[in-house]
Parts: sequence; structure tokens; C-alpha cells
Amino acid sequence: MYAEGMGYAAISRVLGVKRETVYSWVKKALQAMAALESERARRRLQVGVKVISLDEMWTYVGARRGDKRNSRWIWTAVAEDASGNRWRDFEVGDRSEST
Repeated sequence: MYAEGMGYAAISRVLGVKRETVYSWVKKALQAMAALESERARRRLQVGVKVISLDEMWTYVGARRGDKRNSRWIWTAVAEDASGNRWRDFEVGDRSEST
């Protein structure tokens, strides 16, 4: 229900449970999905990557200059293994080493 766009309050009304319970369920589901994705990423590394393509793109939201400057860098990566499987990932942030 949450993945389909329903809010916590709407889900709690439909199921007849407290909003905090719905929040707890969603939080646990997201943690489980993150753990599963991390396991998938670990398996991808074991397969062996043949090609990695990296790219960066700059954009801004709001103002380009001055105190309200809000520039964003979008970093993308595409990896391909020997069997032709491709994985894509991206990161949005500033142009720092931590991003």
C-alpha cells in the first residue's frame, strides 16, 4: 500500500491499526529491501565486471548564482559482466569526494 502511494494515515484507517504500527512495518520492509540489495551487489562483485562506464552531469534547482545557488551533480555508473548483465547506479549530491 505504501509503495502504491498511500500515506501512513490512510493505511492505518484501511487496516484498522495505529499509524505508528504502519510506520514500523514500512521501516522494517525498507531495511529488509536494503539488506537484499546489498547482498545482490555483493554477488555482482563476485561474478566479475568486464566494463564499467562512469559519467557525471551538472544541473541546478532554483538559482544558479548568489546565496541561493543550488547546484547538483549527478554521478552515474553502469557495470557489465562477461555474460552481458548490466547494473546501473547513481548518486546525487555536490562535487565532493564524499559524494
